[in-house]
Amino acid sequence: MNAVLNDFVESWKNRRCEAFFEGDQKAAEISGRMSKNQRRKFKRYNIVPSAFYAYLQEIGVIEEEQRIPRGGTSLGDLLDFLRWYPYRTEQARSTGQSLFRGLIEADIPFVKNAFASGDFVWEKMENMKAQKS
Repeated sequence: MNAVLNDFVESWKNRRCEAFFEGDQKAAEISGRMSKNQRRKFKRYNIVPSAFYAYLQEIGVIEEEQRIPRGGTSLGDLLDFLRWYPYRTEQARSTGQSLFRGLIEADIPFVKNAFASGDFVWEKMENMKAQKS
C-alpha cells in the first residue's frame, strides 16, 4: 500500500495527515466523500480511488473536462497519467511532478537517492569546466 495514497484516503479522520496532505482541507473533504467500497478496494487491492482524481481536478492539477476513471485505477496507471499528462500551467506541472515523485519514493525508498543524484549534474559539470580554465 502506498503511503501517499494512504495519507489521502485516511485524511478524513479527524483531519490529521502525516506528510503530503497535512493541513489540506480539500483533501480531507474529498476523502470524506469516498464510499466504503472505494476504501476497501484501496486497502485490499491497491486500487487508486476515483476520489483522488477528483482531488486533482479540484486543486487544478488536471482540467475539469478530463474524464475521471470510474472504479479507480492501478498505481501504475496513475503514475503514467501524472508523468505524461499535458499540464496547462507550470504550477500544475510542478504539483503533478511532486506527486509523481512522492508516489514513487513511498514505494521504493532507494529511488529518493537516484532522483537527488541527478539534480545538480549540470552545475557540477560547469564548475569542473570553470576550475580547469
